[in-house]
Amino acid sequence: MNIPAPPAPRSSNESHAAALLAQARTHLRAGRYRAGRECVLAVAGSHAEPNTQLEYLRLLSAFGEEQRALEAMRGADAAQWPAPWLLECAMIASTFGDQELARTFSTQALRKKPADAAAHHVAATLQVFSGDISAAVAGFERALALAPAYAPAHWALAQIGVADAQRAERIIAQLTRVASGGDAEIYLQFALHHELHRLERYDEAWNALERGCALKRGRVPYDHRAALALFDDLIARCSLEFCAQTGVLDDDIVPVFIIGMFRSGTSVLEGVLSGHSQIADIGENYAFTAQLRLAADHYCAGDLDPTIVARAANLDFATIGAQYLAQSRVRHRERPLFTEKLPSNFLNAGFIAKALPRAKFLHLVRDARDVCFSNLRMLYSHVNGYSYDQRELADFHRGYRLLMAHWHRVLPGRMLDVPYRELVTDTERVVRGVCDFLRVPFEPAMLDPDAQRAITTASAAQIRDGIRPPGKPAWEPYAEKLQPLFRALED
Repeated sequence: MNIPAPPAPRSSNESHAAALLAQARTHLRAGRYRAGRECVLAVAGSHAEPNTQLEYLRLLSAFGEEQRALEAMRGADAAQWPAPWLLECAMIASTFGDQELARTFSTQALRKKPADAAAHHVAATLQVFSGDISAAVAGFERALALAPAYAPAHWALAQIGVADAQRAERIIAQLTRVASGGDAEIYLQFALHHELHRLERYDEAWNALERGCALKRGRVPYDHRAALALFDDLIARCSLEFCAQTGVLDDDIVPVFIIGMFRSGTSVLEGVLSGHSQIADIGENYAFTAQLRLAADHYCAGDLDPTIVARAANLDFATIGAQYLAQSRVRHRERPLFTEKLPSNFLNAGFIAKALPRAKFLHLVRDARDVCFSNLRMLYSHVNGYSYDQRELADFHRGYRLLMAHWHRVLPGRMLDVPYRELVTDTERVVRGVCDFLRVPFEPAMLDPDAQRAITTASAAQIRDGIRPPGKPAWEPYAEKLQPLFRALED
């Protein structure tokens, strides 16, 4: 009889690290942000086993500790890690702005598992981010050749390219094979909607979108009443007096927050500004949210929750601002201005203004029907739960508009509305106005931004096509089906 050898005992160092990370997860679930973060930071420098190292990286990411996470990944002995771990690290590195490190992990994963669809999918996703769209399409196709039912690759391809009847029929065939109501069907229904829309098969496209939205809404943890109440809480808390300057005044850096609804054109504007010699773009991240959570000693799944808003009256916003700038310094490369493009920072605008008196806001304004329909047909990961139901989407948009009007009242002179339609039809005039607002000279290079910069948002593939005047509204073929949304927007 072959009796397996007992597992090797963990070293005291390894056991201690694993215990600290387990405690960190417990603290997070209980909302104790500082205690959880302290447990994670106490693991730094320990010689833990690979699975503990990966959990350490995950938690650093959860706490927004991007520089620590990047340093840990650069120093990790990842040669023996399995491919799924390498792929996870690739996406963490990409999220935190180190595309070269992300490609290194992705390449290692492909060497280990050259016939793995997920490995080809991640490599292709990184190619989308870097702008090599043709290579990305080939990578997604390789993933599907290896695993025809690999739904994320169908969804990724659906956001790229022109009308392709074969891709649509391929998705229809896969829908007969996947489990009903699962994640794979959700991916495929959203992908099918986009493919059929380009083929102008609008009735079928709507059916796919309606099914996909219903499935996703049933699976996403979203409390609509709480989301709407948060708008009221912010308006009540962030008065003109509350938002008065109390934060960091001794720093010569000007943070520029690009905000608005998701799908409102924030990536377009960031791309334009990235072409300016005095402006660095640090992309889309939750760095300010992380500092708010730390100051409030509270963890929440979204950008904000009522607990953080309630505790805001007693927070040290000068420290929040100083720590945010210190964390951002690596990314803005010592340029005098930098942009942070997280659309949902429109919720944080009052807190940002209080913590960072030099901060300015560029608010993308897009036609309500256009931006709402664009949200309805976008499949998000774990955010924007309001976007899968017409009435909830309209309610959220109404709350957003009321909150933006409030920010204009309490932050006079610090926020510029940038109309999306004018940005893409009369670009130079709008960009000159933005430059005047930011007090920097207009530079012609802004109209032809660097095509090699990384774009890691859902708009990555579309942004690579350049700035194009809008054509026929995407919602127009579905106007009758969208009456619940449109009527609610008009209420």
